[in-house]
Amino acid sequence: NPVEPSPECVPEAEPDIATGLAAQFEAYRRSIRDKCLTEDKLQELNVFKKYSRGSPSLKLYIKNLNHKSVAEKDILAIFEPYHSFHKTDTSTPEPEIKLMTKGQMKGQAFVTLPSVTAAENAMEDLHGFVLFEKPMAIMFAKSK
Repeated sequence: NPVEPSPECVPEAEPDIATGLAAQFEAYRRSIRDKCLTEDKLQELNVFKKYSRGSPSLKLYIKNLNHKSVAEKDILAIFEPYHSFHKTDTSTPEPEIKLMTKGQMKGQAFVTLPSVTAAENAMEDLHGFVLFEKPMAIMFAKSK
């Protein structure tokens, strides 16, 4: 008869890190969607009346930001999980963010993510997200 080790001596199986990260990311996505206005509510606002997603790309264009309150760190905090979950070995350590603070472009930003999938996920989840009392309008940035 083989001797079975006592349960205290058997190391616990290491949790699958990828599965854990995926579950955390999905929980984040669900929590963020709960803070977005519905499509019906968005259509009532002028800034969303002519909304078009654009053609998929790595770069997102965001408008309707509260230029008096929003800072780059706020945008980073919201978009960083999409970057982290989808980044590759060659990705930058965090999303590239360009927040416009002057002139006609104030209240707008560009965010570059590591993949089109990351950008699509971010747009799907964050379009209509209320940041400093204003819902963000997110679309794919036009390529030059």
